[in-house]
Amino acid sequence: MLAAWRQWLGEFLQAELSEVSRTQQAMFVAPLHQVRTHLTRSLRAFHDRLADHVKSALGVTLAPHEFLLEVPEPTAPPVDVAFAFDAAFTTAVALIPTTLFRRPLQRVLLRKARYEVEKNLSRLAAGWRDRVAGLIDRLTRDAEQQARDELGTLEHTLAQTASSAPGLRQVIHELEQFQTRLRTE
Repeated sequence: MLAAWRQWLGEFLQAELSEVSRTQQAMFVAPLHQVRTHLTRSLRAFHDRLADHVKSALGVTLAPHEFLLEVPEPTAPPVDVAFAFDAAFTTAVALIPTTLFRRPLQRVLLRKARYEVEKNLSRLAAGWRDRVAGLIDRLTRDAEQQARDELGTLEHTLAQTASSAPGLRQVIHELEQFQTRLRTE
């Protein structure tokens, strides 16, 4: 009887948990989409602030830049139904005549079925959480790298631009000489 119950419950949970995983996938991956949107907005805001600072400091306008943060949709975690082993109950079921104690055994099996449902739903949710968390970490690393690349490109561009400091010093020197001549006249 216990083996038949385990087989029935295993097949039932496998089918139902697979269906829950499939139908609720949008709910499980919603945090991933929210983080993608947030990071894209943050990168745009970073670029806009950087462009404003570059414009005010150097008088150069940075071209608008489109930031793409893409990760594949996570696949559904495998549904693995496992049972807690209860040695005392397994032994008792083998020794107790089921015709006499059918109702108490049914209540115990129903209680164990509820426990198995909760445990396996928790495992399924944890599987989704782990997959989505991994992709969120990947998105975060990609966003940070894009920001670093933006700064690196700007630094590289500024390093290649010839400094106008010697020319400005020469102009300042000429203006000071001109000012000195004006005072003497």
